Amino acid sequence: MNETQKHMLIVITSSIALLLWALLIILLVMIEVELNKEEYSYGTNFGLNWASSPTYEIKSEKTLGCPVGESYSFVQTYFPGFQQFCFCPKNNTYTPTFCGFLQVKDGCLTYNSTSPKTLVSWGGTLCSKRNNKMNYFNYNFSNSNNFFNECGKGYKDCGNANSIGEKLCVHKNEECPINYLKVININTTANTPELVGQRGFPVNETNFSDGQKKFIYSNMNNKGKTINQFTILDHKPCADSAENKIILLNTNQEYECKSKINGYTYDPSWTLIDTMTLKNLAKDNDLLS
Repeated sequence: MNETQKHMLIVITSSIALLLWALLIILLVMIEVELNKEEYSYGTNFGLNWASSPTYEIKSEKTLGCPVGESYSFVQTYFPGFQQFCFCPKNNTYTPTFCGFLQVKDGCLTYNSTSPKTLVSWGGTLCSKRNNKMNYFNYNFSNSNNFFNECGKGYKDCGNANSIGEKLCVHKNEECPINYLKVININTTANTPELVGQRGFPVNETNFSDGQKKFIYSNMNNKGKTINQFTILDHKPCADSAENKIILLNTNQEYECKSKINGYTYDPSWTLIDTMTLKNLAKDNDLLS
């Protein structure tokens, strides 16, 4: 195992890729931000589980739990656990066994094997606020067969709802879910008059990663895709969601998806939005205990 292995954090949106598997429909969007050569990919999978509601607010908490009324953004995202290994900080190398006498004398440390663990943190516990009374089945959508593809009278357009072009429509007095999400450096100003004018809307901000970065998000981008949930991967997302789990491959290896769904082997709709080292991911989620 080498620290230059990559991981992706993936967010699920309500844009539907029409990839049917076990009654799960997934649609994704991603932006890549490279931090350094030792990177973990923190991507966003904008896919939608039919039974869940899109996300209306995102927060990063310093505590393990989420506030009342919010839930973990990661849904069934697991780290497989480490095998026993020896880490030598002087040359930043790993060997898949316990440290020998000379290695210990040189300052190397043995880490015992660990059990699988649920991931909840990405630079802080990631929490989401949802409308628990709503799900994909009871939302309103535009008619993509109509030339204008507009929401009905009394409703407003909240952005793309699926890959066949339907729009998510809510009552004009209700708020849209988040339909714009990006990760930027903490020192970057997001709401200058020029940037607001370019985007067409202001953004909310929430800091994470010990104040080094921040999410910026909005629910005013009716050309965007609504966000449902996040996950973390270390390989290109597969069309078959059963293959979308952390593999911990060596840096010179790339996981090859096995199954095809409707002609797709890889899901083309996932997007990266941030990166993190394995060391930081382990620290965030206490993976070595």
